[in-house]
Amino acid sequence: MKLSIVIPAFNEAKRIAACVQSVLSALQANPRPDLASEVIVADNNSTDATAELARRSGAVVVFEPVNQISRARNAGGKAATGDWLLFIDADSWLSAETMADMLRVIENGQCAGGGCVVAMDQAPFLGRHLIRSWNWLARACKWAAGSFVFCRAQAFRDIGGFSQELFAAEEIEFSRKLKRWARAKGLKVVILTPPTRTSAQAGSSTFTRKKNCCGTPSVPCSTARPRCGSAICWIIFMMAAGKGGMGELNRLFRRAAMPPPTNSRRDPAAVYSFFK
Repeated sequence: MKLSIVIPAFNEAKRIAACVQSVLSALQANPRPDLASEVIVADNNSTDATAELARRSGAVVVFEPVNQISRARNAGGKAATGDWLLFIDADSWLSAETMADMLRVIENGQCAGGGCVVAMDQAPFLGRHLIRSWNWLARACKWAAGSFVFCRAQAFRDIGGFSQELFAAEEIEFSRKLKRWARAKGLKVVILTPPTRTSAQAGSSTFTRKKNCCGTPSVPCSTARPRCGSAICWIIFMMAAGKGGMGELNRLFRRAAMPPPTNSRRDPAAVYSFFK
């Protein structure tokens, strides 16, 4: 078996070396006689030394000129030669425990892919509660967070990778497609309990000020009306507002200005479709 680890990265010179090293250390801590691996960094048009530092750290670097995380992940996935793919974010660290749990699930042969719960090395008060809510949703709905998504390479190809029509929550849409693919094959999607740890410096921007998925500055989040590109903020907000469906969610993300949604009655069919 060959495992390809894909790391999409945009201007991550401060973190990319640590991320790649965590992947290599996790692999070294879990030797398998039949396991081959490769680490691929998908440079998403970085203007800093991300690509060079990734190469020095031992990764293969591919280039994606269009600033969109779906395109970066897909570029890495297309370049990968493994039987299994693991996508992790450049501001995350992969632990040996999480790697061991994933390899056990893969070796069981009954899994199509999945994700793991999320943790931060530090987080503000709102961040801790949102992460806790996200982890509950991830386990209940079998949704993989973008910081850790793994799947069979054949599944990735069959479902077309990550949607390039979505500029946020693309990992949720990917998870939904993966669940359908798994059901058709008699397989399952799992969410691992050992967490992937994310940098608080980067992660805290989810709850304050950040750049959106195409790299342009966005305005601060609001607990009443989130304006960032965080899937976690918007999924929880959309649930509370009674809005369902990935089309509605993505339409809000793609607009330059995001006014609050109008009050409307909860649509049970749309909510069911959103979680299916």
